Amino acid sequence: MKKSLVVLATEQDEAFCDKYFEGIGPSGEMLLEYSVYDAIEAGFDQIVFITTSDIQKIIKPPIKNRFGRLINMRWLGTEPPIFNLRKGIPNEKFTNNAYALWKAKKHLNTPFLVINARYFYGKSIYRQAIKLLNQYDNDFAILNFPLGKTLSPYGCVDRTICILEKGSDRLKKIVKLEKIRKVNGIINHAEIKNLALSEQMLATTDIFCLNQHFFKAYEKMDNPRLGGVRPTDKKITIPFMLNHLVENNEAKAKALHVNSNWFSIRYKPERTLAKDKIKNLIAKNLYSTLA
Repeated sequence: MKKSLVVLATEQDEAFCDKYFEGIGPSGEMLLEYSVYDAIEAGFDQIVFITTSDIQKIIKPPIKNRFGRLINMRWLGTEPPIFNLRKGIPNEKFTNNAYALWKAKKHLNTPFLVINARYFYGKSIYRQAIKLLNQYDNDFAILNFPLGKTLSPYGCVDRTICILEKGSDRLKKIVKLEKIRKVNGIINHAEIKNLALSEQMLATTDIFCLNQHFFKAYEKMDNPRLGGVRPTDKKITIPFMLNHLVENNEAKAKALHVNSNWFSIRYKPERTLAKDKIKNLIAKNLYSTLA
């Protein structure tokens, strides 16, 4: 069975490109290139990149140069074609990651893993995902890190929290929280006042094991004539979809803990930290120069 990885880089933000796609490896490798390397090593057969045109101009040349002979790649854009705008399809829809993923469905005929281009996830997450993709034909899975591992000492972050059924790894609810920050040992956030956060709570940083049922669910959700629903900001995201499906007993999902390295470059000082972490991983012989 073909095992596909989907890489989402759909943010239309110049700062996004500057922060996340600068070289941090010894030969100028981006964080994303280590994800590609780990996915190939774990046994993925295909990578589908869904990006804005600006991001694709930055990441495609080095990734294609380093890995093009090792794995099948497909590059899809997110910008709306002229004919779609003439039909009255709003431009905001094309920054919707669920819609962007749906556009790739013809390339995804078997269960697949979705990641966000901005994060370093570590090797073990791809090996675990390969096992999950072989097991789950109908159910979904969300891979999570402890919330404390995903916080930044330099500022606030937004995170999606997974709440489980009691005594189970079954997903009960997904809660999107904004402006989370740890101050004086206490994790604060700007959303639900009665929701206390702990460092061990499960937080997903956009890593999902999905399948073809996802596309059918999206088509129903995006069509008012089929009983579709919309979030208040009119963007159907992957977490919004999964939460809706689980709460309405239309799908089952597991929220699983992952023991793996994770880091990102949300704030400028974290770029130096990321460089040091990559150096340490190379010193442990987990990576060599990717060039």
